[in-house]
Amino acid sequence: MRVARPLPLLLLALLTACAGHPVRAAKPAGPGPIRLHVKSLPRQGLLLQEGRSVLLVGLDGHRYLKLRNYWIGNPDWLKPAVFDRAVNLSERLDDEWMGAYPGFAVLGNRRGQMYRLDPERRALIPVDLRHISLPGGAVLVERMRDHDILFTITSKKLRLKMTGSTFHGTDIRVIDGKVAVDGTKAVDLETGERWKIAADCKVAGEDNGTLYALCGRYVSRSRGYAMYLVAYSRHGTQRHSVDLGGAPGIGWLSPNGRYVATMTATSCGPAPSELIVVKTGEVRPLKAGSKWTTGAIFGWTSDSRLVATVSTDFSECADEGPPPPIYVIDPRTLSHRYVLTTSDVWIYMWGTLENPS
Repeated sequence: MRVARPLPLLLLALLTACAGHPVRAAKPAGPGPIRLHVKSLPRQGLLLQEGRSVLLVGLDGHRYLKLRNYWIGNPDWLKPAVFDRAVNLSERLDDEWMGAYPGFAVLGNRRGQMYRLDPERRALIPVDLRHISLPGGAVLVERMRDHDILFTITSKKLRLKMTGSTFHGTDIRVIDGKVAVDGTKAVDLETGERWKIAADCKVAGEDNGTLYALCGRYVSRSRGYAMYLVAYSRHGTQRHSVDLGGAPGIGWLSPNGRYVATMTATSCGPAPSELIVVKTGEVRPLKAGSKWTTGAIFGWTSDSRLVATVSTDFSECADEGPPPPIYVIDPRTLSHRYVLTTSDVWIYMWGTLENPS
């Protein structure tokens, strides 16, 4: 499943005309930061790719700014913004190999210049994706070799070196901008804490020195996969068996450390979205009976609410129907607040991490 597609220009014009406040463009790109002509920006919001422009929308649905002649990721689409926590979970299911990057949305212009959004400074900050600074004095370096993309994370302070290859299955990842993962090894770049994890685990996040991962192994055709939520801490390992519909999924730990949001891949229709209660391992479907169910998950808010699409179409291939609206959802009560409805766009959430250096 993929929720991100270019928006027709007609709808682009309608959205611009219907916005409640004027939508202004940024100044042309230069070698330094680009100041955005807007009085304020929230710490979190959504980036919508609309034709040749990127629209900045708050989680209250307010349209703040339109950046003309910008794209989410490179203009040639070879490197979409699949930076591990900026991207929604459904895109991570499709393009998980690109998760080495450390969690911030990147915008490119037609000159090939790359920027990250800094909402506090109300600016676009130039970024070189080939050399990214990480916590603990670590550096993520990207380079090409024989049509392969190689990623290396090094830190003299932590005596750390991790190397991954895009096309040879040796993957490295940066989770929440601070936890580097290399196969069976995970390192907190801020504290230097290290964990040894099982090869069949995918890290969901870290909270107070405990690393959480979704782990699964294939059992049989009839039984499918056995899935577990595993907590790795200095006190040992705790494991909860979880039922995610028989398919391995990826997880995303909430900021308060109480929930893991998960999605599992499907051949048709929206990917099933569920919540795992960290304390008990209980799995709760992200739906309200036969009234609505979630599709794409875009991220957690700072107060641990989910930003996701909500669909009332329960057909087998629900993504063929009208576009589902986006809501902010309380994971405890499933109460939800409307944000906006839009169709055929690339959608990413900004502010899921603190801004990187």
